[in-house]
Amino acid sequence: MAIMGVMDRCTFSESGQYFACYNDDGKLRVWEAETGVLKQEYTPNFHLGSPGTCLQWLKLSLETITPKKKKKIKSSEQSKETDVVAIGTSSGSIHLYCIASGSVLDTLEGGPTTSVNCLSWSRGTNLFSCAGETIVEWGVGCKTLKSRWKAGKDVVTYLRVLPDGNFILSASRSIILWSLPKHERLKTYSGHASDVTALVYVPPASPSSESYFISAAKTDRYLSAWSLSVDTHNTNVAQFLMEDAAAGICVCPGIQNDSTTMCAVARSGVLHTYKLQLNGKCAKPIKPKLTVQIAARSSQSQNKEAVLPIPIVGATLCDSNTIHLVHGTIPFLVFEKISCNTSERELYLVREDAKKATIQKKGSASKVVAPEVDVDAQYISSLVSTSTSASKRGHKTYGDVPMEERLNNLTLNRNDSGVPHADNVAHLLLQGLRSKDKRTIHTVLLQRDEAVIKRTVARLPVQVVVPLVQELASLMQGKVVRCQVAAQWLRAVIGIHASQILSSPGAMECFAPVLGLVETRLEKLTPLSRLRGRLDLLMDQLTAAQVKNTQLVPDSQLVYQDSYSSDEDIDDLADDKVVHSDFDENWDDLSDPEESEMQDGELDAEMSVD
Repeated sequence: MAIMGVMDRCTFSESGQYFACYNDDGKLRVWEAETGVLKQEYTPNFHLGSPGTCLQWLKLSLETITPKKKKKIKSSEQSKETDVVAIGTSSGSIHLYCIASGSVLDTLEGGPTTSVNCLSWSRGTNLFSCAGETIVEWGVGCKTLKSRWKAGKDVVTYLRVLPDGNFILSASRSIILWSLPKHERLKTYSGHASDVTALVYVPPASPSSESYFISAAKTDRYLSAWSLSVDTHNTNVAQFLMEDAAAGICVCPGIQNDSTTMCAVARSGVLHTYKLQLNGKCAKPIKPKLTVQIAARSSQSQNKEAVLPIPIVGATLCDSNTIHLVHGTIPFLVFEKISCNTSERELYLVREDAKKATIQKKGSASKVVAPEVDVDAQYISSLVSTSTSASKRGHKTYGDVPMEERLNNLTLNRNDSGVPHADNVAHLLLQGLRSKDKRTIHTVLLQRDEAVIKRTVARLPVQVVVPLVQELASLMQGKVVRCQVAAQWLRAVIGIHASQILSSPGAMECFAPVLGLVETRLEKLTPLSRLRGRLDLLMDQLTAAQVKNTQLVPDSQLVYQDSYSSDEDIDDLADDKVVHSDFDENWDDLSDPEESEMQDGELDAEMSVD
């Protein structure tokens, strides 16, 4: 019988009959390992508030799990055992799911309220759980908390109860061996650099030999073997090399001093197998005897050189030479048995991708058959019957319209640049508000014609005023252009539907965001105005400086110099100007008496005439 040590939420049952997996979607799926059929898919009602964190298979008798109120079962049926999955949750509770009934039998509560990190059970022992720094022992039959104790200062990440029920291993970064009756610490093992994520018990090959256990850590690319003897050292006795950190470990003990077989699944989806003969300290790390990898078949359209790996999710040992593999992606898993008794050190398997095969199978097995319809098929419906009856009564139908009238009804040169009609815009806005179509609403609200806006708002019913105000409030929180358009619409709504808005009980709730937005923008108006004034002054100064620099005295286009003129001629001309100016002044003085005498003579003549 194989002994499993699982880190992830996927594990085989004790007998290897079932494979359970609890995925991130909150569903517990159980497959039959022999047939690969998904037997059960259960979504617990606690998966949202307290999702599952770990799994543990149990073997319980019907007498233990049957409620007392139900009808008594025969003694032969009471001795039968059924498979139960214990699900630890993030809230600290443990749910017992029965495979036979397909429901949760009971819930174990009363322990720590922190997340359950690990569950451990062995035949003939109670159920153990670890949450935080505390280890809890549960009585599954009586559904009570038996005992609890603190394991130390570090958070316990993994538990492994030994088959005799007298000892238990707890692990964080270090591993502690406890005595169950007294909760006494017997031995501490150290050597891992990160938290321990898996512990597997290795039974002794003979009654006189020692017992060991295998451990795996979160970031270690090797497995460590430790002795359970109290008298030995607290260091590992052997190390097993791996490609990546371990995701699951399974051990199958040998028969009659034969070597023990161990298989380990790496996080990268690769399987390693080892042959163990632990007897004292091993100086060198042990390499895997066989490495198994699975790849998908590439289609003709894809590159033949490309390799599509298929990850191995889990594995268990049916015997020392047969491995039961689970590969694929959840929930598209494939179960397969392979032989590990081979001389090759690496085994590459080419398989078909289960996900693609399932999709193709669903498409080919569809029960919906589409009929083959001829192009000239005639459909019989109520519309056809009414038109036929109308034609019999002599009424014209659409088919009776002459071709000339049809051509006249066609408008080839339609002018779409005009202003849209208000009734069409109102109808479109009403449809958008009722269907809450943002695209339609924004298309209508981006109209800037004030006349169209007023007519549209006037045609809207009273029931859509509040939704329209809400849309305008959200639109005003956008950019400047949208805010300007929304302000125009809001002003029209307030002016036309003021009475309905005042009588509406939710009016203030609708206008509260708008008022807050307006107040916020008004607070920023004063500093923005000051900033604008300063920027205008600065720009005016820069513009004036540029104008001064550009308005320079232009150069002369033409310069003429007389070759016959000299400085003396220029001086004579200046003197002539002075003489002429004096003569003009004297001439004016001489002409004044003559003008006065002429004016006196004219006056005397006028008087004599009178």
